[in-house]
Amino acid sequence: MTSMGPIMMIIWLIGLAIWVVCLIVNIKLAIKKNRSVAAWVVLSIFFSWIALIVLAILKPLPSADEVEQLRREVDALKTNSNR
Repeated sequence: MTSMGPIMMIIWLIGLAIWVVCLIVNIKLAIKKNRSVAAWVVLSIFFSWIALIVLAILKPLPSADEVEQLRREVDALKTNSNR
């Protein structure tokens, strides 16, 4: 059995640190953009920086309040057009 040299251990730790930072940033971005945090955590585990780039490019989803307000406006327009 071979042991890791000190340089390989440092490289491995830097890679692990980058992976953890990508995971944390993806969680914060998912919350900010009203996306599923669980889904983005899973994607981040397997595709860390690729998931980060994709999530950064995606537009935010409307919040539940915004969707409800739009639904009320559409219902009001339908009621007015039926008269």
